[in-house]
Amino acid sequence: TEAKKWIKQTGLKVILADDMYKALDKAEALLIVTEWECFKNADITRIANTLKGNVVFDFRNILDPHEIEKAGLKYYGIGRRYETD
Repeated sequence: TEAKKWIKQTGLKVILADDMYKALDKAEALLIVTEWECFKNADITRIANTLKGNVVFDFRNILDPHEIEKAGLKYYGIGRRYETD
């Protein structure tokens, strides 16, 4: 694909995955940068169990911060004021 060609040219260490949960394997953090429905409806428990780290950066503010933290993850909504209890 075009993305694979571009990544190879840049020399960046990027691994592409066909499944959003497979992409989390060994990842230190999750960055949400799109408003696609599959991310809005993601299984938060599965994310928490798959992610190596425990940090979620939600650049689109599509996830529920309370649900993220109930799953044991740290939530950072970019541009959203949210305080943990």
